[in-house]
Amino acid sequence: MRTMSLNKSLLFAALGLLATFGLSQAERVHYDNYRLYKATSENEEQLAVLKELEGSSDSIIFLDGVHLVGADVQMVVAPHKVPDVLEILGKAEIKYELQSKDFQKSLDEIDEKVAPKGRAGSE
Repeated sequence: MRTMSLNKSLLFAALGLLATFGLSQAERVHYDNYRLYKATSENEEQLAVLKELEGSSDSIIFLDGVHLVGADVQMVVAPHKVPDVLEILGKAEIKYELQSKDFQKSLDEIDEKVAPKGRAGSE
């Protein structure tokens, strides 16, 4: 059941990223070694830290809005930003969970599952 939820989350994340960046096949962006984290704030102070993190860098992409205490938020983090993000989350005692070590690999797996027959692997 958890895998289904993760796959569903990754699918929505992939669709969101594609819509956000308006990508065509010719200018496809890759997220090799980017990590997907789920974080949850437990109080207003932690929520404020997540909100600040949300607007702090183009290398941290939030897939969910940071609006409510207790709501899970997913973020895609560039490899060079992982130590900074983990330090910030740790200092604020924000609970987080690594959902994917390689976001591109997760996107590729989803793409294979939902791609029309004959298109997968044609790139």
